[in-house]
Amino acid sequence: MRVAWSVLWLCSVMWLGGCAAQMAGHGQEMAGSGTVTQRVLAQGLYELVYSERQDAVFVVSAGDRHAPDAVSRVLRLDPVTLAVQSTITLPLRGFGLALDDASGRLYVGHSLDAAVSVVDIDQGGVRATIRLAEPVRTADGMGRLPHHFREMVVDTVTGRLFMPGLWFDDSALYVVDLGTQAVERVLPGLGFVATGIALDIDGRSVFVSNLQGQLFEFDADTLALRQQRELDVDQPLNLVFDHKARRLFMVDQGLAFIEEMRKTWVPAYMTKGAGNRVVAVDVQTGHFLLEMPARSGPVGMLLAAAQQRLYVALRESGSVAEYDIDTGRVLRVLTLGGQPNSLAFNPDGHVLYVTVKQDEAQEATAGSEGEIRDRVARIAF
Repeated sequence: MRVAWSVLWLCSVMWLGGCAAQMAGHGQEMAGSGTVTQRVLAQGLYELVYSERQDAVFVVSAGDRHAPDAVSRVLRLDPVTLAVQSTITLPLRGFGLALDDASGRLYVGHSLDAAVSVVDIDQGGVRATIRLAEPVRTADGMGRLPHHFREMVVDTVTGRLFMPGLWFDDSALYVVDLGTQAVERVLPGLGFVATGIALDIDGRSVFVSNLQGQLFEFDADTLALRQQRELDVDQPLNLVFDHKARRLFMVDQGLAFIEEMRKTWVPAYMTKGAGNRVVAVDVQTGHFLLEMPARSGPVGMLLAAAQQRLYVALRESGSVAEYDIDTGRVLRVLTLGGQPNSLAFNPDGHVLYVTVKQDEAQEATAGSEGEIRDRVARIAF
């Protein structure tokens, strides 16, 4: 039970975590030369995506995480007002999202249930729920899922979904065939808590990082392991691939709790820095190209390639940092309050969307679903 609780806590930390002030209601304000609109929506907001074809924002609500029977939904939002246009009820709690806009398919990760749902955003319904793994028996006679899940990417060339399955001693990369809607392969050996994933669709590589500072590169077509690198990055949480410059951006968290867990599961590991930074790594050599300090609690990350900007959600400072990706310089810090978590971008309108988590202390005192809710922020530059 101690291990199960630890992984649930770890998933929670990597999705939200931290504490900051709560901002209720919605309205407009100026923050770092961006016009910000915020709307309180629902409990348990996690990832969100912007659909250019639909001109809509989709955000997943896991519901009240303290209620075992909470209803999870995908909310479709007006991209300007953030008003809820429609909802899609999910069969399990949803956390992660990946969008194939051309086919009108939104993939929802049920992180703690080892499943993923296929949502039709044209018709507005769940088309299938794919089981990724079944429980395994542990030494104490209890059953548990072999992995939990967080991020995922869609490869439209092969029609596959790639999802790192995280666990303490042997993470794995799950490969889902979206044609057959079944797991095609499980690629083990990814070490302590694999989290980050990015796709180089032109170079046909899938990159996966773990929380012991390792980076794995797989061939996106053959699924063969191309390279395994030891990085000078301590806790690479999220990855973003820069197609133009052929480099990977990584969030390096620096959480003390992860350091403590590694003492048990990876006792020979030597800490590689204090974290709280963003780095750019050459994908051929693994060498640093840029190192960008971040305020405490960097989580979500988004690359706006055409604008040469990188946005990073800083959950503990309640803000989003904007970086120039050529120089690594911080251009501005946008203060939102709460716990900024995940990011989406409308490149045509140069609009950034952010899920903002509620304060955990206030969440603990909430008496009913909807009393304390998370919000979405819209930042128009």
